[in-house]
Amino acid sequence: MYCPVVAAGTEERARFRDEILSARNEGLFTPPGQRNTIQMPGNNGGANWGGAAVDPTKGSLFVVSKDLPAMLKLAKDPKEDAALAASAGERYYTGFGFMIAKDGLSPIAPPWSSLTAYDLNEGTIKWKIPLGDVPHLAAKGIKNTGSHYPKVGPVVTAGGLIFTGTRDRKVRALDVEDGKVLWEHELDAALEGMPAVYEVAGRQYVVFCASAQIGRLAIGTLDHNPFPDATPEFRRAFAAALSLGLNHSIDIAAPYAQTSKADVIRRGFAAGVPLDLTLSCMNPVMADGVPRHCGQCSKCRERHDAFLAVDIPDTTNYVDTRYVNGSTPRPTGLNQP
Repeated sequence: MYCPVVAAGTEERARFRDEILSARNEGLFTPPGQRNTIQMPGNNGGANWGGAAVDPTKGSLFVVSKDLPAMLKLAKDPKEDAALAASAGERYYTGFGFMIAKDGLSPIAPPWSSLTAYDLNEGTIKWKIPLGDVPHLAAKGIKNTGSHYPKVGPVVTAGGLIFTGTRDRKVRALDVEDGKVLWEHELDAALEGMPAVYEVAGRQYVVFCASAQIGRLAIGTLDHNPFPDATPEFRRAFAAALSLGLNHSIDIAAPYAQTSKADVIRRGFAAGVPLDLTLSCMNPVMADGVPRHCGQCSKCRERHDAFLAVDIPDTTNYVDTRYVNGSTPRPTGLNQP
């Protein structure tokens, strides 16, 4: 079970071996106790973080799983108890219990993450593959390990494709029938989350979140934004909080802070963006399952004024068109800055 390829040394290997052999394990879902208890998959493993997709027409389920063990042990914590009421009773605590070697990898043999296809009609596994690689191991020719600590999920299309990303900075398209990789592309950052699939003007798009462990975030704050979360002071404070919580430095930039809404409309129109499909309303109204601009809030007012400023027809489908048509004065209400 121990992986000699990623062993940090014979001493560490012996330590993990002794811990595993002396720990409790009474099968799946063994509860932790006051003696070391090994869980496989660990309490942070198995299927999580939205790691599943389903094809209801064929009755197929596709699950990303994190195949890593955890070592748990219940113990008292006087500091935690001090925050509880006297009536809380006797309490025991345990952490996640990650089992990680000095090289940052799991002490067990790969795969460390998998993509599994289930036939829900038969209750059987159709296929199972390692999902992704660990880049520095792949560079040495050690592949099909599955990525480490996946926080991704797949999407499945009617055309028979599965799209998913991994921490090895790659996006992949796989065949639903056998899990074979049909296409892959490497990005500049590791991936997290589930892809989004949508269609515009008859063309289908797949969007991935390539932001795992990045050092810089960009937000779309525009010029003259009156809200406190648009200020440089807020961005600096938010960046400091994120850096502390994630244990690595993050900078938050606002590249459009000097750009007006009119500039956005002009650039979008020139690029052929379907502006009528964009939304900038503070109080959208649902109509036939589609959010529509209310026509009354400050954002609707700002949007319409921007179209007028650049002399571009405003095709937005406002619910209240009195202001847009000029039949009533500019709206004033609680949503006005």
